[in-house]
Amino acid sequence: MKFLSFIALFSLFTTNSFACSTYEAQIIADVVRVETDSMMTCKAFISAESIQMYNEHGLCGLKLEEVLENGIDFPLINGHDCEVEDTISGYLYTTKTGISLD
Repeated sequence: MKFLSFIALFSLFTTNSFACSTYEAQIIADVVRVETDSMMTCKAFISAESIQMYNEHGLCGLKLEEVLENGIDFPLINGHDCEVEDTISGYLYTTKTGISLD
């Protein structure tokens, strides 16, 4: 009985130690459209067909469906310009407000 209690306690601690504060994935994809409101946001969108590589993080993976639905946030340049390259490459990670590229 002590052994079962130990296993239950161990699984409780290991589950909590792997709680993800951010979700991540590695990506190479062509941008299919860019949206901006010219004041606050700049978002690049990809399609499933434009993806050349997508690898979710092993423990805290960012689901492709979430990226396709929400787009990727980019900073505005000069206060209001939305400039995004045709191909994005790097690591995606979740923030409090969306998904960003590193």
